[in-house]
Amino acid sequence: QPVDWSKCPEGSELGEDSAKPLQERTGEDYCRAGCHRDQGLTPASHPEGPRALELCANGVAHELLWSCAEIAQATSVGNETTLQPQTVFDKAVEAMCSEGTVQGQLDVFLDCDFLENYMRWVGQSQWIPEAFVTYVGGHRNSLYEWQTLCLIRSVHAFSSRPLVVVAFGEFVVPIGWRQFPNLLIFRMHPGLERISFNYNKIRSMISARVEVGIVLDTDQVVCPGVDALFEGTRREVTATYPFPILPVHWMSREDDGGLYSAYAFKDWDGIRTMRWGHAHPTWTFWALPFLGEVLFERLISPPPWVSPDGTLVVPGTADQTPVRAAMWDWSGVEHGGLEKVLQAGRTSNRIVLFKAWLFEDEDHLNVALWRAEATKSWCKFDNFPHIFMSGTTIDDLQKYADPKWFPEGVPIVFISAHGAKDIEFTDWFLTLMLRCRAANASALEAHCGPQAQLDEECQAMGQGTMSRRWEISGGPRACCCVAPRMEFPIYWQGWRRRSNFSGALVQS
Repeated sequence: QPVDWSKCPEGSELGEDSAKPLQERTGEDYCRAGCHRDQGLTPASHPEGPRALELCANGVAHELLWSCAEIAQATSVGNETTLQPQTVFDKAVEAMCSEGTVQGQLDVFLDCDFLENYMRWVGQSQWIPEAFVTYVGGHRNSLYEWQTLCLIRSVHAFSSRPLVVVAFGEFVVPIGWRQFPNLLIFRMHPGLERISFNYNKIRSMISARVEVGIVLDTDQVVCPGVDALFEGTRREVTATYPFPILPVHWMSREDDGGLYSAYAFKDWDGIRTMRWGHAHPTWTFWALPFLGEVLFERLISPPPWVSPDGTLVVPGTADQTPVRAAMWDWSGVEHGGLEKVLQAGRTSNRIVLFKAWLFEDEDHLNVALWRAEATKSWCKFDNFPHIFMSGTTIDDLQKYADPKWFPEGVPIVFISAHGAKDIEFTDWFLTLMLRCRAANASALEAHCGPQAQLDEECQAMGQGTMSRRWEISGGPRACCCVAPRMEFPIYWQGWRRRSNFSGALVQS
């Protein structure tokens, strides 16, 4: 049902004076965004930029954190260390901020119910040092809301970093989410018509203003050891490699006659510089100009057509009015660094036409990275949840190999799970991981019984019924199938401990 934003639970509007009496009178809690006189995302009046004592004053539901109107003033706050990200950010968004039809797509607001959490993680520079970022929309009590709750739980259980959730549309933030101290809720305007909702991922990555970030989909959860990815990202995404890094996809999407050739990507005929990546990028502020260019290209591209049945189709080249845009020249960035690219300005003139690879963010990111001659991919760290319970025998991993990029198989790192769309399963999975995170496979060996019986139970935990899963996980051998993932979280031509590697979880 549509949300009636203007009414309180008992039918009266909630103003600054009525908030406390309502809570005392009914014993119910309330959220400003769900029951407030003005639900519009409108700028507050902070002539010199928002300050801590002014944020969320006067009972407002949302506070504008940044918009194109403030592009110049944030750089005057902080010291040299904090100026650097903001300077790169300003350059990254200047083209969009100069284009009147799209500049509002960068406005980002704080949900004032999470002001305390925000102030805990953000300094005077208004940048977050390291954070996970996700994006969500949908109606109240939707699958996306429950998926996001599972994601929030996992971050608080297995990470010391905050999670920024960027909400879109009429998504209602549940009151219960306020119990999570490392959760920040931002809000942005809806995306433009005929643009995939998933491009809000790139909008969120840019506008969250995190120095080092990891994007998570709502159907992901993180697992023990995930924080190592922040250190790796800071090491690999630099001024001389200013591009986000994607984990390799479980499909190569090559037309190589392999197992997944039916899904070969044929919408771009340029040179591929690495295997197809999954749209779960990690990045540092150095990658913001690249991300800004990807988003800008999509926002200004001619719109796709709408067919009679309502689907979007690619118009013919002759039927499009091309858009000319100045873009960054990435050639030589590995030698001169991003500073020289930004100093030179947007010297690459590009004719933008709508192509099939502009429909979705994953296709666009892969093509843009190939086009920029990027070469780094993460090992696959976003694995299917059931693989975590498969003990030491995982046949699926052999299917990821391809003759061109990974003929000997894809390196796997077990630090997050993707495809967690079954809420009961994900709840069970997180419960099991919490119980077993300190388990030691060698110490458990004496309690796990015959290998044949254990293999059956591991298979049931991975792909059996929920009743069978709960039955096994309640017994003394519950951790026998999960412990190998804790002690040996890396698979590369056999199972390996984290200490076997010197941090090289990236291929280039």
